Amino acid sequence: MKPFTLSTFVLAVIFTACQSNNSSENTVAESSVNEIKPQLTVESTNEISTHKSNAELLMEKSDCYTCHSIGTKLIGPSFNEISKKYENKKDNVNQLVDKIINGGSGVWGEVPMQAHSQLSKEDATEMVNFILSIE
Repeated sequence: MKPFTLSTFVLAVIFTACQSNNSSENTVAESSVNEIKPQLTVESTNEISTHKSNAELLMEKSDCYTCHSIGTKLIGPSFNEISKKYENKKDNVNQLVDKIINGGSGVWGEVPMQAHSQLSKEDATEMVNFILSIE
């Protein structure tokens, strides 16, 4: 008699657990009818990264984010600060491209910016144009 009671108890627990999952799924389904909330999955995260500009991808592949961020000063100024300081004019773009490729110091403090001679002038120009577009 005990095995029958134990198996009945186990089945009752499983049945109850399945019922509680179904009711929570129904709650989620009902709430999603009223609200649309995006859920990030691996696939949607990859889709988001494909919408990044070429400049952003170049900056991620380089070491830019080691010393800079969009809105916060790290070792070097934020890209936001750079964008505020330099108007998007040809002379400023050329000056900043030169700084990225050859390095420099003294404008933002004592810590020098190291040279990035592996970058082409075209890639550095694309990066600078992106930085100067940040508001």
